[in-house]
Amino acid sequence: KIVSLSKLINDKELSYFIKDNAVIDPEELIASKDSIVRLDNYLKSWLTEKEYKVLIYRMQGRSYEDIARIFNTSIKSIDNNIQRAKKKCKNTYVRNIINL
Repeated sequence: KIVSLSKLINDKELSYFIKDNAVIDPEELIASKDSIVRLDNYLKSWLTEKEYKVLIYRMQGRSYEDIARIFNTSIKSIDNNIQRAKKKCKNTYVRNIINL
């Protein structure tokens, strides 16, 4: 089952990323959730549907083999999708930094 990035990270996981073993400010938690939603929307706008889904499956901890079975394709195809997604994200990030 595909979920969005914002649904992939629950509150407990999010609090771990914000501050290790610290009390979490509710406003900070909401701001972090908003950042995840923005990142999710960004990924959906720059990646193809397959690249996005492959990336989410990978973030869920699925192996290349599992993802290849889901898409009925080769492991190499899955690796190519992940590499393209990484390249698109990196190129877009660099472009945004240059335009600041």
